[in-house]
Amino acid sequence: MITKRVFSFSLGGQDESSSILFGDYDLERNAKPGSVLSWVPLEDDHYWTIGISQAKLGNYTFDLDTNQAIVDTGTSYILMPANDFDEFRKVIEPGRSCYIDSGNTGLFTCRCWTETYSDFPDFHIRLGDGKDYRIPASSYVTRQNFKCYFKVVPQHLVDTTPFWILGDAFMLNYYTVFDLDQQRVGFAPSNHIDSVSYWSDILYLISILLAVGGVFSYCYTCIAERLAARRERVAETLPKESEMTENPSSRSQYHPVKIEDALGDKTL
Repeated sequence: MITKRVFSFSLGGQDESSSILFGDYDLERNAKPGSVLSWVPLEDDHYWTIGISQAKLGNYTFDLDTNQAIVDTGTSYILMPANDFDEFRKVIEPGRSCYIDSGNTGLFTCRCWTETYSDFPDFHIRLGDGKDYRIPASSYVTRQNFKCYFKVVPQHLVDTTPFWILGDAFMLNYYTVFDLDQQRVGFAPSNHIDSVSYWSDILYLISILLAVGGVFSYCYTCIAERLAARRERVAETLPKESEMTENPSSRSQYHPVKIEDALGDKTL
């Protein structure tokens, strides 16, 4: 029987399990050893809204368009007001070819031929408890097929107060406890292991090489067949060897003339 209006989330990454617990929380199972919960008071009980006082991306400090953030398990990404998103782009874009992938994912995307996760700065967000929370680049960047997709999305709100939404990209790093009785949200570093894989890029490169090899093989076969056909046509136009060899039987009979016959019986 549930006696407390509390529930907690532990979100796992690739090859990790996730869990939800109603009525309590379990730090020993879901948080890093020795971790304790840091409680952030709610600012609005209509949503799980908490305060946000600072956001940094690497060494860049945002001029925040809001001081409110919603913790939401139903959102996969990090959402922020459009003005804050423009600042995010100014940090990421220099030296890169970036665009909005409107035809497919709808995400802000950059070409990543050589970049790794370490080439992008971490987020540091200061919440209502005065503590900084780190979001590593591997949590807000997905690298696939030599493209980097950013799980950071702008909000275009008109008739409401702007706010951030801290979705799965944030909660992946923190075991999160929602306490309705005490009107607060608790965070502790999760036991999630940040594993980085480049297999998708490797497989994509192999598929390209196989495709190029297939095209090369096809072209080589076509050229070889055309050359062989040309050689056959040239060979047909040349006289046959039998025609080029003189037939001894067709020679006119040659009878050498004896000197005696030519001179007659004259005596020198």
